[in-house]
Amino acid sequence: MAVRSDWFHFYTRDEVMKKASLQEKLKLIRKQLDAFAVLEQEVTSRFSEDTFLNNVTRLENKYSKSQFQSLYVITNLALFRQLLLRLQLDKNQRGEDTDDKDVLEYFVDVLRLIDDIKRLNKYFSERVYTPLVENLYPAHGMEKAATSLTGHAQAVTVLSDTARNQKGEVENGKGAQTTKYDDRTAKFLRTVTRLFKLQQRWSRLSQDGPISAVLFEAETNKNSGETDDVRPLHFISRLVPDLVAKASKAVAITEKWYTLFVGMSDCAAQGEKEKQIQELREKIDKTSRNIRQLESNLAAYREELAGLTDKDARYAELTQAFQRASVSSEELSTDLSDLEETEKKITKQLEEFSQRKDIKEYEELKHEAGQIQQKLQSTR
Repeated sequence: MAVRSDWFHFYTRDEVMKKASLQEKLKLIRKQLDAFAVLEQEVTSRFSEDTFLNNVTRLENKYSKSQFQSLYVITNLALFRQLLLRLQLDKNQRGEDTDDKDVLEYFVDVLRLIDDIKRLNKYFSERVYTPLVENLYPAHGMEKAATSLTGHAQAVTVLSDTARNQKGEVENGKGAQTTKYDDRTAKFLRTVTRLFKLQQRWSRLSQDGPISAVLFEAETNKNSGETDDVRPLHFISRLVPDLVAKASKAVAITEKWYTLFVGMSDCAAQGEKEKQIQELREKIDKTSRNIRQLESNLAAYREELAGLTDKDARYAELTQAFQRASVSSEELSTDLSDLEETEKKITKQLEEFSQRKDIKEYEELKHEAGQIQQKLQSTR
């Protein structure tokens, strides 16, 4: 398959990621995951493992009859490329052979497939794996990995240790109040570790160096027979299906990583909302207690105010009575003054009548003076 011109179309620059919010990062990474899944399908969809293994057997038959048997088992891609080149030259020397041509052309296409898977691995490492590691787990309090693969390895170690420590604390009954071993978090940590190991094996197998069986997936090793080790193309027959399987697994695991992260983020957001609700409830309870206290104080204040109001009313009543009494007192004082003046006049007249010995008029004045004295006494 030829190199696609739009393989890097969905790449998001680092400075954009750094300035983006979590939701924006999720959208950008979602696009890159979708683009990677499309590319993986375009690269691997036409590969048939049965067809490949049949052609490997045909090639081994030709290889065993050729003059290059001294190469014995092909242990790396460089030797495989060299074998195909020599078989091509040998075919040209022997003349046209349709069967040979079909097999050799098929494996030329296989080499192109391997090259495309290498490019797919590079795309995955730079455009998918690195953004995942740098953006979709530091939010959970885990150490941020460096951009290099060694940094990623360090990060996975931190994640694995964190998971083991949390699980150990729960199993030992420690930290029950501060640490909860969430099953979703455990799955997330395992997914991170799986993807890290897959990326490492895939990158190493994409190189032209020696092919190591320990880098193959468990399914690949399981499908290998005990007698396969002596076959000339034993490693090649396992390498290509394994590379295709790794690309497919990378799509599945990255999707799981993304889904688990979103789930934990939603859970964290829900937990934060519940925390805020609990805090609001506590504030409401506290405010309610304060309101009840204020209502109690207000009732006491009302009672006290009522007492003061009664006192004010009594004070006003007494003030009015005092004022009325003052007016009456002034009036009586005036009357008293008038009577005293009258008494003085009558007394003087009595003295005058007494001197004139006018008995009749004296008795009348005396009687009048007695009445005035009675009024004075009652007034006083």
